Amino acid sequence: MIIMVIFVYGSDSFRSASYLKKILKQFKKERDPAGYNVSVLDCMVEEESKRVLAESLSIPFLSEKRMVVVKNLLVSKEKDLQEELADRIKQKTLPESTVLVFWEGGEIFKGKEALALFELLKQEKYKEYFKPLEARELGIWIAQEVKSRGGHIDKQALAYM
Repeated sequence: MIIMVIFVYGSDSFRSASYLKKILKQFKKERDPAGYNVSVLDCMVEEESKRVLAESLSIPFLSEKRMVVVKNLLVSKEKDLQEELADRIKQKTLPESTVLVFWEGGEIFKGKEALALFELLKQEKYKEYFKPLEARELGIWIAQEVKSRGGHIDKQALAYM
């Protein structure tokens, strides 16, 4: 059984959130243009955290796959959910039709359940870590970002930033 788990994390939450938007856009374009099979749930919101397991286990509607994005699980107080999802990932008891994406805007987590899930997710094949950029990397990234948005930035302005 092959289940797809994607882990996007790191303290550069701007770049990681942009990456998450790219994943969602690509999934909708290729698999679910109407958006019926995409759920984005923030575990810092109690009502949304209660839906994570149900959404993860649901079958897709008129599609082969569904995507469930789980935000902020490792920093939430949802210890039981952290443990349940860790067990399901280890035992491969999630539906093959579900693409489960975990997004965390940091990398420091408290609690044994959160740490255990973090260690498990770091071992996944599909993971992206977004560390803060060094000055040189940041300059390159800013220049590329400005260019991709159709702008131009002077080298002096870039150095100032």
